[in-house]
Order: sequence, then structure tokens, then C-alpha cells
Amino acid sequence: MTPLERIVDHHMSWAQYLGDSDVPGVLRNKWLERRHMLHQTRRWNHEHSGELQTAWMNGTGMMIWENVFGSWVGVNARDRSILRSMLPVQRRFARLFASEDWTPLVDGAEAKDVYASRWEHAGAQLWTLVNRSTAPISVRY
Repeated sequence: MTPLERIVDHHMSWAQYLGDSDVPGVLRNKWLERRHMLHQTRRWNHEHSGELQTAWMNGTGMMIWENVFGSWVGVNARDRSILRSMLPVQRRFARLFASEDWTPLVDGAEAKDVYASRWEHAGAQLWTLVNRSTAPISVRY
């Protein structure tokens, strides 16, 4: 994690092996500097759903590292599919994800284990939702 005193001159950093709780955490450097881009990575893991969820809720990225110093550590098909769904949204709404109007962990989910962040900029609004349970859930915000 980039030290706070260096966040002004470091535009990106790794979020490597960050622990998270049942409730998706708010990444400190992203909270303090909205333009700071963190890249989630757990290079030796084959399963990345936790990092994908944290990246989605925080408007940050993923670093996919499948050839780790000559060892193949491939990403599973489900995680590849989720990442392919996330990327177009993150690219299209990059200004929202870097705006000052970010409300992480917005109240209002009527379903247990569903969490949301709200992003606003220039009259546009985007919600990112995460379902931490294993069952499909339908919610309205």
C-alpha cells in the first residue's frame, strides 16, 4: 500500500493480498485520492472473486498475472467472465469512478449479503453492486 504522504505523486499502486471482510472494504488510497488507481492481485491464486468484488465496489482495477515467474497460475472461467463484464463498464464510466461523488456501502439493499457503491458526476449516476452470498438475489435500489 502506498504511504499516505506519497499518494500525491503515485497515481497507481498494487493492492496485493489485501485482506477483506464479509462486507467489502473501502480502499484507503482510493477514498483519499479518487484518481488513485489500485490493481487487485493475488498472483498465486486460481480463484479471484473476492478481489473482483473489491475492485468493482471501489472502482479500481485487477492485475491478471497468469505466468508467475514461469509457473502457470491461470484464472478460472467464472472470474474471466466477470472481468469481461466489468471492463467495459469501468472504461465507459471512468470519469464517474474518478469523481469526488463516491458513496461506498450505500444503505438500501433489502437483501442480506448484497452491497452497493454509488458514483455520481455531471448528472450521471452509476451503482456497483456485489452479492457476497452464493445464491442469486434480486434487489431494487
